[in-house]
Amino acid sequence: AQQEAALQKKEAELAQAEALLAEKNRLAEVYSRMEPDAAAKILLTLEAEEAADLLKRMPEKKIAGILPLMPPEQAASIMQTMQTMAGR
Repeated sequence: AQQEAALQKKEAELAQAEALLAEKNRLAEVYSRMEPDAAAKILLTLEAEEAADLLKRMPEKKIAGILPLMPPEQAASIMQTMQTMAGR
């Protein structure tokens, strides 16, 4: 019974993680469909890690269109965060 409860807990955690991943991918798709200047403005309101997480889910061509529209310091911070995330 204890093993079954532990298994159900793990399955619930996995379902929650899958739902979060799906939501992040959906948001990245929404940002990808925006005009680059609009996406850049909104992404700048997010924490660097959150913006980096969304950007890394987008096609490189879209990222290349968004980052130049940001102030250099913020674009660099987001890029650095993306590199750090890639190492995880």
